[in-house]
Amino acid sequence: MGLVIFDVDGTLTQTMETDAECFVRSLAEVCGFSHVETDWSRYRHATDSGVFQGIYESRTGLLPSSIEISAFRQHFVGLLAQVSSRVPFAPVTGAPVLLSRLAASPEHRVAFATGAWRDSARLKMRSAGLCYDDYPSASSELISRQGGVAFALSHDALFTCVHLLPFLLGDSGHGVVADPKPACDCALRITVGECVYDSLPNS
Repeated sequence: MGLVIFDVDGTLTQTMETDAECFVRSLAEVCGFSHVETDWSRYRHATDSGVFQGIYESRTGLLPSSIEISAFRQHFVGLLAQVSSRVPFAPVTGAPVLLSRLAASPEHRVAFATGAWRDSARLKMRSAGLCYDDYPSASSELISRQGGVAFALSHDALFTCVHLLPFLLGDSGHGVVADPKPACDCALRITVGECVYDSLPNS
């Protein structure tokens, strides 16, 4: 049995740009931080939790308290909700069909390991017509992406082969390979910041 682990932004939902804009705006409105580096690969942990903690610590010399993290997170997710209420987020082309076919396949299991906070990921997927809660998941409540992948793996002993797609193959550079064997025979074509699925596993 193979496990396919998906990221969310740019993998299942076309939300990378909007997510970054709302994150930066929240930093300004909640914390008063401006001129923020938005190349997330420059941060030690490129997750919502890790980036916020890194920026907060670099600007103040202190770690954010749980109250400060919660205030920022609520504001950020609120901005995403405002945007999606005006224009729903779109799924990445082919992603809904791919998820459906993998879910129906006895040879595959699906999980999510995203750098987004859980409520952010859930909102974006719901807006795009997908359901975050249909599958095991790990999110930015764990600061590192590596920790998220390990968490997803630990929830099912049947997860014997791992292929990160296209989290490993995209342009973010944050992929983690647990095993190089592919979990499905999808061909992927990577575009700028997004992934389009050119071929899908047979149903």
